[in-house]
Amino acid sequence: MSQKTRRAAGLLVSLATVTALALTGCSTPAEPTDDPTASDSEFRLEEPTTVRLLLDYFVYGGHAGIYQALEAGYYDDNNIQLEVIVPNDPVASMKFVQAGQADIGIASPVDMVFADTTDSTYDAFMSLIGGNLEGMAVSKSSGIDSFDDLEGKIVGTSGSVSHLALAGEMIRGAGGDPDEVEFLTVGSGFMQYLVDGQVDAVVSFKPDVAAAEAAGEDVSFLALGSGGEGLAFPSIVTYANEDYIADNPDVIAAFVDATAKGYADLLADPEAAAQATVDANAGLELDGMLSQVEGIGDTFIGPYSVYGAISPDAMQALIDFMVENGFIEEDAISADDIVTNEFVPAE
Repeated sequence: MSQKTRRAAGLLVSLATVTALALTGCSTPAEPTDDPTASDSEFRLEEPTTVRLLLDYFVYGGHAGIYQALEAGYYDDNNIQLEVIVPNDPVASMKFVQAGQADIGIASPVDMVFADTTDSTYDAFMSLIGGNLEGMAVSKSSGIDSFDDLEGKIVGTSGSVSHLALAGEMIRGAGGDPDEVEFLTVGSGFMQYLVDGQVDAVVSFKPDVAAAEAAGEDVSFLALGSGGEGLAFPSIVTYANEDYIADNPDVIAAFVDATAKGYADLLADPEAAAQATVDANAGLELDGMLSQVEGIGDTFIGPYSVYGAISPDAMQALIDFMVENGFIEEDAISADDIVTNEFVPAE
């Protein structure tokens, strides 16, 4: 069986007491075993290996498969000692991967493209959420039914490049003028700004809106593509420096195998994955986490038949969109420069 076939088979098998690190501190990961008989995983590394994983944001439902994989011992099975870094700043944190302070990162492809057109050398090697979750939350009672209704209104964003870029495209695609909209950076408490009436809409993810709705808030979701641009790029991908991938292909393969199994468990039993995430992170509540996980639902797989796949065509469409809208220079980058399908079967 070829290496690529073995990887594909491992991913298709069944698609977290966690070590959580903030950028200001860390907890000690569980001791891995170096007993070669401890696991029959064909992706098991010869030596216990620490892998530092930088999340894209504060812990939310999109990460639940990682915590499930930790809880189920899939990383241990592959001799990976996973350390999860929770960023204080989702915009600036990507620099930790480039600087070698984290080994693998999670990010929106938009932010990754921006980083790769500046001073980074990242490759995306797996999608965590294959479908598109980007959009805006609005109050159901606001009368805002389309993005062009936001002219003259205040829209909250996290301040990230991707939020601002996508917000402008949502409005422009619906026939509105982004220059007629006031954008306000609201940080991590964006939903509260909407609920309190400080903004008319907030750029958000579908699971955040699902959780707010489940909590009884008067909010609804306008998805990217609603009357506008029909982009279909993955919402969240894993990435690493090109050199790290080239030097550690066995580590990447072991990480992908364990992570894919965690997300397979999530799809089969969302509540168990939500519980694993809550157990690993103080202050989170099960009902809210479960609402987020279920709110993502089949979007974890997206338009693919294999979990974790990344379509180069979809990524190129995103790059073309960014060029057309003046976000990056023409010919600055292509999907072939930033996508590898070595570790997940391509679509």
